[in-house]
Amino acid sequence: MNVSADGRYKASAISTTTLGKFYLEAGKLRYRSRRTTPAAMPSAEVFGAASVSENKDKTILTLMPDEPNYLGRAEYEKVK
Repeated sequence: MNVSADGRYKASAISTTTLGKFYLEAGKLRYRSRRTTPAAMPSAEVFGAASVSENKDKTILTLMPDEPNYLGRAEYEKVK
């Protein structure tokens, strides 16, 4: 995942790419995203909560979708 200064991000995995944006709402970190690949199956926009946690030498970004039936929870570990 690469995040720009304005909060926009692009995350890539083996078979999918996700574009999104982080933003603050009522003092909480939120995100919205949309999968862009595969091209034949565009996804609906997803909204959710984001959090950052630190434990020793690890920094973890967790994304939790608002929709409980959506299987889009994700964790990203900061790599130096």
